[in-house]
Amino acid sequence: MKMYFHFGYAEYILFSGLVPQSPQQFICSCAVLFILSSSHQFLKHTLEIRQGAWLKKIQKGKRSDIKEELMCATLKFIEIILGLCLMLLLMTFNVGIIFSILLGGCTWHIIFQPFVSEEKKSKKNKLRMSGINELATSRRESPTGPPSPLLSVYTERLGKLPSRTSTADRIEL
Repeated sequence: MKMYFHFGYAEYILFSGLVPQSPQQFICSCAVLFILSSSHQFLKHTLEIRQGAWLKKIQKGKRSDIKEELMCATLKFIEIILGLCLMLLLMTFNVGIIFSILLGGCTWHIIFQPFVSEEKKSKKNKLRMSGINELATSRRESPTGPPSPLLSVYTERLGKLPSRTSTADRIEL
């Protein structure tokens, strides 16, 4: 096994039986690796979106469906296995294989990431603005002093402001 970057087409592709014997077979193998790399990126971002939806459902107090959890776990398993296989293929140090894997992942980002990014940006901006609005209203409502830095976390998770009691009020209780 060559432990340096090299060119060539007679390279093992994960299994001893998968060795391209001609340049045409090697090009087909690189095309399959391109598709697998794109699929890996697609799975990764799909799971990220699904986990965000799952967290929202839990924050609303709804239970998640067991079928949905099993599907997400299965997809995560496939994504991990695919990522590890791609890593092993990168470790062949074959320049053609490396470029096909890198181009597959980059192509997915170039084509589909703008759609995902716009959705994420709008959600982050809404969340950021809601946190700023809650912080501003809590400052107006709180005469006992400035709010703590964790106030937005409290309001986001609990949906209400924590009760502010002074030390004198606590002693009287």
